[in-house]
Amino acid sequence: MPPGVAVCFSSLFIRLVCMAFLTSSDKALWHLALPMIFSNITVPLLGLVDTAVIGHLDSPVYLGGVAVGATATSFLFMLLLFLRMSTTGLTAQAYGAKNPQALARTLVQPLLLALGAGALIALLRTPIIDLALHIVGGSEAVLEQARRFLEIRWLSAPASLANLVLLGWLLGVQYARAPVILLVVGNILNIVLDVWLVMGLHMNVQGAALATVIAEYATLLIGLLMVRKILKLRGISGEMLKTAWRGNFRRLLALNRDIMLRSLLLQLCFGAITVLG
Repeated sequence: MPPGVAVCFSSLFIRLVCMAFLTSSDKALWHLALPMIFSNITVPLLGLVDTAVIGHLDSPVYLGGVAVGATATSFLFMLLLFLRMSTTGLTAQAYGAKNPQALARTLVQPLLLALGAGALIALLRTPIIDLALHIVGGSEAVLEQARRFLEIRWLSAPASLANLVLLGWLLGVQYARAPVILLVVGNILNIVLDVWLVMGLHMNVQGAALATVIAEYATLLIGLLMVRKILKLRGISGEMLKTAWRGNFRRLLALNRDIMLRSLLLQLCFGAITVLG
């Protein structure tokens, strides 16, 4: 199990045990916090599903390639987890202030940032993959399968990063069920497509990657529908959204810089455990 998933599940178990001793105020807080824990395991869990299905193929090379690819993907996307964290905080402030214009801004600005970063990753994925595989190392056969996996998997970068923003925004407006719904739907779809593309159509690692890409974009569509519902309830018009990209973008970048540094150090720790262990 990837380190990130293990940490999240152990943390979740401890908190569930402690729930029996919490006050009503504490429970209300955890009602919002627990879905955030679920949302944190989305990226590594998708890789875990791919690994489980590929493990049934006849060669360990496929499994090794997907494992390397899933690790690189988890490192990169978890590094950009600041998109969700900063969006949640800024959205909660705007929600508490009952400011529709600010709510629109906390959705549009991070979403533009996520789509821009995702597009860059997708466009520049080949040199980034070269660097990642050079750092990870391994046999030539395994690295070739990892490359095939990542060339398709990272096409989902715009959707994956946009999903982080949507999760953060929905949590900020206290729509606590959203992460659970998106996590369950996305992973069920990923499992079904994995089995069909890998086992049925014999697409091997490319099938596993394509299944995750489709699941990510489907999750994005569902998330946008949820956001649309909240926008109507909060009286946020299309005109507000059109002008929401303006404003103090520097504040958002400064906040994301600090959280990204924290995420980088955390991922380096997980990477060191994997390499040294």
